[in-house]
Amino acid sequence: MTLPHTGSGAGPSLSTCHLPSGLLQFAVGWAPCLCHQTPATYPERCSPPGVQPSQVLPCQPAPPHTPLTSSRSSRIHYKTMIVEINSVEVDMHTLLSEQAEALLSRRREAIQQESSRLQQLSYATDPHCEGDSGESVNGKQNKIEPGEKDYGSLPADSELSPKEEAELQKGRAEILSRSQGVFCDVQEDFWEVKKVLSRFDEWRGAFSESYHPAYISLCLPKLLNPLIRHQLLGWNPLHAAGEDFEALPWCSAVETVCHGLGYQEAEHTDRKTLPAIIEKTLLPKIQGFVALVWDPLSSRQSVCLSELCRRLQDDYSLFEGKQSKPVKAFVEAVSGRLGSSVDDDIFIPHYPKKFLDDRSSPQRRSGDQQFWTAMKLLGNMGQWDGLIPEHALKELMLDKLLNPLPYDDATQRDPISGLCQ
Repeated sequence: MTLPHTGSGAGPSLSTCHLPSGLLQFAVGWAPCLCHQTPATYPERCSPPGVQPSQVLPCQPAPPHTPLTSSRSSRIHYKTMIVEINSVEVDMHTLLSEQAEALLSRRREAIQQESSRLQQLSYATDPHCEGDSGESVNGKQNKIEPGEKDYGSLPADSELSPKEEAELQKGRAEILSRSQGVFCDVQEDFWEVKKVLSRFDEWRGAFSESYHPAYISLCLPKLLNPLIRHQLLGWNPLHAAGEDFEALPWCSAVETVCHGLGYQEAEHTDRKTLPAIIEKTLLPKIQGFVALVWDPLSSRQSVCLSELCRRLQDDYSLFEGKQSKPVKAFVEAVSGRLGSSVDDDIFIPHYPKKFLDDRSSPQRRSGDQQFWTAMKLLGNMGQWDGLIPEHALKELMLDKLLNPLPYDDATQRDPISGLCQ
């Protein structure tokens, strides 16, 4: 096999640079040691082992099949692609977050309207107030309106209407279609993760003495970041029916190349590349969903998200030991989102005791509904046991959520003793 810039397969000579060519479009600005360099710019990278930099002649021109443009034009073109990837990624997150926010706002507005109605109703039934007597209004209260729910169980997850779901899918398809044009004028060798990594694999196999000192395993996560984010545009960690990230082409390509396919070494630093990509690219992607899209009151979303994080913990030890900055930021985002859900979604109304004692009164049924909503959020918080620090989870579950509940009324509900224990 003949590698670029190496002549025949006999190995490097003093007049050739033994670094792989054709990666300028991606390496400029991020991994200088991988660019089409000369001894004047990076002598330590272009010198064969045991040869002084002053003895090395400038690199030979690249072969015709791997054209290299100027550094300035390549840098501009690469930055343009980054801007386009960022743009479609922001558009996708905006679309999903707007739908999620509309759903949350509708649910919270309905609770506020119901609370205001019941407060007015409770005041009107006060026998000391002027107007209708308490007896006549109580008679109206005791009737259960057709279609009203029995709030003796956990409430269902909020879901989009068929029309909203259709609009969401239409917008998603448009963004994904637009994303296909990001690399329309780029050769596959420079944007397909598998083909990009094949260059490094060739380098590692033929010239390992220069590959490992170049710390390529530290460069790859940042180099591949925009390419992987482009493949993750349609991936949603909140949907169990969605595509598994490990089934995407980038993951199998990274795993195949970085585990070597028979290339064995006592200290094979490339084995850490996939966990590093998971930490620096995939986890921030999930964090965006946590901050903008995730509804902590949704059992379906909470189970999908927590199970995904447990997979990352089991397969990549992401949450073990001393946590890195991306992991800390993710844990803080989850904790903050759970805390804000307690503040914004949990409302325990206070009505006169005579209404709360009447199991058929709308005040009692509204209180039951909010109580079971709090229990549902408590169960969703429990999904994060072992992922969030224990002290932070206890503070959320006990101090922030359970302690403010009216236990004098809650103790009348049979399931409470078990939940509190």
